[in-house]
Amino acid sequence: MKRSLKAFIILSVVIAILEIASIALSFHQQKLAFEEHLRNKIEQVRSALDLTLVGIRQRMVGIANYVVQSPEIQQTFLDGRRAVVLEGGGAGGEEAAKYREKLLRFSQGVWKQLNASFTFLGMHYQLPGKVTSFLRVHEPEKYGDLLVPFRYILREAHEKKAPVSGLEIGRQGLFIRGIAPVFAYDAQAGKEIYVGSLEISTSLQQAIENLALNKGLDVAVLLDLALLDDVVWPERLQEMVNHEGGVANFLISEVSSPGVRKMLQGEHLKTSLDFSGMSLHEHEENSHWLAAFPLRDYWGEQDKFRPPIGLVVISTDATASYNLLQTNLRNNIFIAVASFLIIEILLWWVLQFTANKLERMVEAGRKQLEVQKDQLEVELAAKEKLQRQSEELIGELIEAMENVKALSGLLPICSYCKKIRDDEGYWQRLEAYIETHSDAQFSHGICQDCLEEHFPEVKKDSRYSHMKEGTLPRK
Repeated sequence: MKRSLKAFIILSVVIAILEIASIALSFHQQKLAFEEHLRNKIEQVRSALDLTLVGIRQRMVGIANYVVQSPEIQQTFLDGRRAVVLEGGGAGGEEAAKYREKLLRFSQGVWKQLNASFTFLGMHYQLPGKVTSFLRVHEPEKYGDLLVPFRYILREAHEKKAPVSGLEIGRQGLFIRGIAPVFAYDAQAGKEIYVGSLEISTSLQQAIENLALNKGLDVAVLLDLALLDDVVWPERLQEMVNHEGGVANFLISEVSSPGVRKMLQGEHLKTSLDFSGMSLHEHEENSHWLAAFPLRDYWGEQDKFRPPIGLVVISTDATASYNLLQTNLRNNIFIAVASFLIIEILLWWVLQFTANKLERMVEAGRKQLEVQKDQLEVELAAKEKLQRQSEELIGELIEAMENVKALSGLLPICSYCKKIRDDEGYWQRLEAYIETHSDAQFSHGICQDCLEEHFPEVKKDSRYSHMKEGTLPRK
């Protein structure tokens, strides 16, 4: 009973471990399948975002090229550049300000028309050399600042004197930028010369909203606050932080919906975002899968070792999928427990049946062994008795042999005197030979025939009776 109970416990533990492992494996596989689906979705979003950005970049370059084809803009920009040079560079003086105002009037009409199609549209004229801001149509009061230290895309555009586009952080934040070179005819030089560049920029907001709508999820762009602090005007950065909010070391730049911003600013997310992996979070009684991939600017695209400027965070409502996973897990646990109990009952019955059968077999074997033991004891006793009898008989025979000397073989005897020749060749009297080779002794008498033959005279003697006794009469 103890052995069957021990076997039952061991088998139960093994079955329980296998059941738990099966449940865990099933849940893990379902979770992996769901995560693989999310990873595929992330790659789709990433590809779609890249394509969207490429399209917007081309539009920005196209708009810039369209604007700089205006002869009024070309000539006014050339005059403004000459004034800045004559007035010592930088922001220039009164003459430069006059041409800046004239260029603003030419550009504002186009800028207002285009701005109706975009969430935000920036129009920025830059001078070559140290790459100085000449005019920001969207913010005309800010000009004359150097842009080269942090505007890599501008440096590329002025060096190549060709259209360039990309994503880059500027004085007012992150924008999709398209830059077109500005050429104008110089009457003094008698040829067309390079004047500077026009940059058309827009935010990622519209791209993020369209992407979220097409893919059925929420998207947010987070920017590294340390990078923003190095580039963005301090008052502008403070305004962005106050208005947009942040999470961990990131500024929440653009979001596809207000709910995403609220979720990202939750306490449980403040330190859980990184550049890889996925995580599940609870928000307003719903489950959301969050995934992030790095966001690189124009410079980062050229130099892969340069750190990303932020994150693109994807959020999808996984409540239904998560509940399905939990339901499947509960169902698997219920099935496992039910099957475990059924197996345990069957196992206990089989073990009990087998144990009882084995006990009966053992009991029958034990009884048979006892019968055989009794038979063996009887046989052993008989053998011991026979052994004792044999030993006694052998002892008697040995004792008899010790008392008997046997004569055997062919004895040479004289046919006349009846002497016997011994092994040494001497002739001995018959009685002497027998006494030597056995324990027999002789006493001498006379038989009736010899008495009549040799002593006829004493045949009728009164002492005849003594002769019958086997002795000779005395003389």
